[in-house]
Amino acid sequence: MKRIIFAGVCLAFLAACNRSVISGTVVNIKGEALPGVAVHVEGTHDQALTDGLGQYRLPYVPGDVVLHFMKTGYTPGTLEVSANSAHVITAETVSLWELPLDKGVYLYEDYRYRETTKITPDQFLSKDKHAVYATRRWPELETTTTEPIILCYKMPDWDVRFCRMDLTERYVPLPGGGLEEAQVLTSTKELPVRLLPIDQPEGLLRQMELPGPLEPGTYAVHWGALDGAVDKDPRIFAFSVVDFTLSLPPEEEAAKQEAETPEKPEPPEPAPPDAPEEDVPDVD
Repeated sequence: MKRIIFAGVCLAFLAACNRSVISGTVVNIKGEALPGVAVHVEGTHDQALTDGLGQYRLPYVPGDVVLHFMKTGYTPGTLEVSANSAHVITAETVSLWELPLDKGVYLYEDYRYRETTKITPDQFLSKDKHAVYATRRWPELETTTTEPIILCYKMPDWDVRFCRMDLTERYVPLPGGGLEEAQVLTSTKELPVRLLPIDQPEGLLRQMELPGPLEPGTYAVHWGALDGAVDKDPRIFAFSVVDFTLSLPPEEEAAKQEAETPEKPEPPEPAPPDAPEEDVPDVD
């Protein structure tokens, strides 16, 4: 009789354990299933890999359950679930961001990273001969989005600067002691921004929160490079916002029209006049 009671208690315990299951799905930022993600229950040895549908299933002990998600090439993820009793739980879907290949600043468009132009500023002089850090190089990256998603990967999370850059006149010292005028891109307006971590607690990938839509123009992200500071990073990360509906300056518009105007075919050269017929003597 005692053995039967003991067996009944064991079966009840195992049944309760079998009901303490947490399941869920992991996807990428597109919402596509992400297989091969390692899922680990914090404080235990319980872990699993997501299957081809991005799904996982793990046992848990009732209480506050913390799940950690790891996959090479993606941001790590963490999910906290409160389970006060033993039952089957379907956790909310976890989304992981794919990481870029190298550290830097990127625009994220159409679910892909677009690398900003990395430029090391040069030193120029203002009219009053103060040092100014600027560049003659225009960024190669252009976007038509006025509210771009700007992501910083493995960059400092403090003292970030975001500024508009415009073409201004500065001066280059000459070997003989004179100055030569130069048209350069300089910072003309600094915009307030902050970096928000996408992955916690590592903070490898951070999104820049902008104050509002950007006007067409050239912009740069930096950590003091335009102020002469190089301790955090000596470069600026530049891109341009363009609006193809805006009219071009008159000289550019004229050049564009000239390029688009088909060339008129040259009129054919007039045929040479017919040679006069020779007089043929009458033959009687």
